[in-house]
Amino acid sequence: MNSVAIPNPLKSIHHTTVEVDDLTASKQFYREVLLLDDAPMPDGLKEKGIHWFQLPGGQMLHLIQRQAKATETRAHVALVVDNVLEWHHWLEARGATLETPKVKLYKVERLFLRDPSGNLIELLNPAGLL
Repeated sequence: MNSVAIPNPLKSIHHTTVEVDDLTASKQFYREVLLLDDAPMPDGLKEKGIHWFQLPGGQMLHLIQRQAKATETRAHVALVVDNVLEWHHWLEARGATLETPKVKLYKVERLFLRDPSGNLIELLNPAGLL
């Protein structure tokens, strides 16, 4: 058996892809409720039911038009925020349905909500993990 060098550790998330039922409604949700900015996209992707958003840390969120209805899942994208309570108030004021975390993690402030397609999103301040 050949000896293979151990690669360097993974560095960070580049992007997360979320399947959505209604791309137009989902783009509006991610722009107006989660306040994300559109990211530049290569030619031809918009016509394929894909949209990219830029996240503040340099990573991206990619939306893809779902081909079949998804079942509810706990799989999710987690986004870091400075103040979970401020986001809680912001989201409630916009009619978002918030979900209580099912597990308490250290002293981490966090909340969950679903986008218009039922994808789970976690907002957290990971300071309590340090």
